[in-house]
Amino acid sequence: MGLLTSAMEAFRDDAYRLEAINENIKDVKISIDLKKIKAVLKEHSKQLES
Repeated sequence: MGLLTSAMEAFRDDAYRLEAINENIKDVKISIDLKKIKAVLKEHSKQLES
């Protein structure tokens, strides 16, 4: 019984930690820098045309 209680407490603690991480991630903004991709695509397009 003590082992089960310990496992449940550990699970609960992990769930609380994940909840806190999730709250912090909500405010993170992610953006993609397309400059390099655009340059590569333009070069590829030029090669296809020639």
